[in-house]
Parts: sequence; C-alpha cells; structure tokens
Amino acid sequence: MHQITKIHGDDVFSPEVCRTVQKRHDYEETFNLARKAFAEKQRLTHINNNDNDKENFDPSQVEDPIERQHRGRPSVKRLKSSTEQIKSKKPVMQNKCGKYGIAGHYAPTCKK
Repeated sequence: MHQITKIHGDDVFSPEVCRTVQKRHDYEETFNLARKAFAEKQRLTHINNNDNDKENFDPSQVEDPIERQHRGRPSVKRLKSSTEQIKSKKPVMQNKCGKYGIAGHYAPTCKK
C-alpha cells in the first residue's frame, strides 16, 4: 500500500484506480471462464469421440495387441554367433551288405 501512495498520492482509491482494478478483475474472471469452457469442451469431445472419427485419430493411442502363448514346446529362436560353425546335414547313410560289405543293398536283398 505504501508504494501505491507514492505513485497516486493520498487518494489511493480514486475513480481512475478503481476503474483499472475493476477492468483487471473482470478480465481475470472472463479469462478463467473461457479456460474452464475450453477444458469442458475438450473433456466432452474426448468422451464423445467415435471410432469412425478419422479426423481426430491419434496413432500414439493405439497399443500393441495382446499376444497369447502358443501350445506346445516353443521354437528355438537363438541367433548363432559368427564364430559358431554351421553344422551341415549328415550324409545319407546307405545300406551296407552284411555278406560282401558293398553299399547300396543289405543282406536279405543281396543278389550275389
């Protein structure tokens, strides 16, 4: 209050000061009402937001789908090291004849 008396003298509540204070008070009330109305509009549009409303679609609201665990033993998904040797398939073993030791047939079907 002391600083106000320095500026305006002893007449602190002059009509000019009262008018300025009232304008500021009215502006503050109007601004608060506008802010509340905007917040209420945002709340209502959020509630009434349709799934078909493509204009207000926000991709960041989409979450990952829930993934269920599959039946049976889980498949191996191990990444092999670069130093690990690649195992080749075993060569196909041919039947060996028990009588003569020749590959390609076995004893019951031996023609010799």
